[in-house]
Amino acid sequence: MNKYMRILSLLGFITISFWQSKDPLVLALFIAKDYVTIGARGGFLPNLEYKYKPELDKHVAFIGGTKDSVFYYNKQGKLLLTAQSNPISRIRKGDTVCYYSGKDISKEIVIDLSQYHLHELELSDELNNRFNNTICTYKAEISLDTLFVGIKGNVNPKSIKYVLSCAKNIGFKVFAVSYYDNADATVNSAWELINRSTNTENILKSSDSIEHLLGNKTPFIIKNKDNL
Repeated sequence: MNKYMRILSLLGFITISFWQSKDPLVLALFIAKDYVTIGARGGFLPNLEYKYKPELDKHVAFIGGTKDSVFYYNKQGKLLLTAQSNPISRIRKGDTVCYYSGKDISKEIVIDLSQYHLHELELSDELNNRFNNTICTYKAEISLDTLFVGIKGNVNPKSIKYVLSCAKNIGFKVFAVSYYDNADATVNSAWELINRSTNTENILKSSDSIEHLLGNKTPFIIKNKDNL
């Protein structure tokens, strides 16, 4: 897999870039205890910070390093976006807003403000937005066969399963999962990290508990997505 990638930096987290190639573009996803980020050509998207609220069993996302997590949704519960795919925190009559309906982007004109409401930004909604925007940007170049997943440090297993479930809904067929910590990130290249998961024989069976493998912090591959 290293023919797709080159190292850009190793400053606390691994950043990779994909060579231009006729081969499908492979995506990577890194999960830390307080942020996630998606990798594509040119490196990684900005970190998407989040917080798990156990009392609500809810993952709330934060945009741009702020703690303001309230954005507009329509009456169907769809996150409203600008034409640049940014969540919207202020709307007026006559505004044109966008939202995802499945993998397709839809538009509507704001007529009745009562049809829209402010809501805490669900991590799943913004992850869906970023995945779909990346896929739309590269279109046919994207491969949904395998998503490479790096888990940094001690992450709540509930958050890992939550994020992987979001990725499953996008359409990825296989997850190659590996752990790394700050020490790993300063001495290992991205392709070495990826090889830890792709070379493992530890394939999650339908009868296995994903929590068991997450607890052992061993590289593994998920092919049966019913485990999520």
